[in-house]
Amino acid sequence: DDLSAGVRIRPPRAVDPGAKQAAQDSKGKERSATGERMKMEFWIPGDPRPGGSKKAFPIHTGRFHPNKRGKMTEEVHIAISDTGGEPLKNWRASIVEAAHGAYRGPLLTGPLRRDVIFFLTRPKKPKHPVHHIVKPDFQKLSRPLDDSLTGVIWQDDSQIVAGWTAKYYGDPPGAKVTIEEI
Repeated sequence: DDLSAGVRIRPPRAVDPGAKQAAQDSKGKERSATGERMKMEFWIPGDPRPGGSKKAFPIHTGRFHPNKRGKMTEEVHIAISDTGGEPLKNWRASIVEAAHGAYRGPLLTGPLRRDVIFFLTRPKKPKHPVHHIVKPDFQKLSRPLDDSLTGVIWQDDSQIVAGWTAKYYGDPPGAKVTIEEI
């Protein structure tokens, strides 16, 4: 198996021993028990925003209670703030609105592929004519997208097991999202 000779090695296909045999249509294509594998594509209008940093702050209440050992300790609450502000809130709302327009079914529960292309506003003097090679990086752009689709399209963004992300300059700004059951 010499890779330099152009031999392509495919990884072994994962098999779930507890899973039922997938049904096949007349062309041999696998499909779920309910029919074809779900695939959706939708556009999210708006200026893509990166996920803000979260900061925790202690709030001292001034009330004291005995702990398990009998020592008096102060009751402290934790406040968490998101530094994304109003632009991030608006972007998340656009994501949810576009997702509801594209999909109204039950939450997806299996493994998913999620592809996304972010189109960002071009500055007057970009460092590159096509590719967005400045901050924010695409992982930070993906975070609010994946988190916002939790509870709307899928149960949890940990279900995303494959996919790709890209970012370019584009007009209008927004994101093209493709989600597919695996």
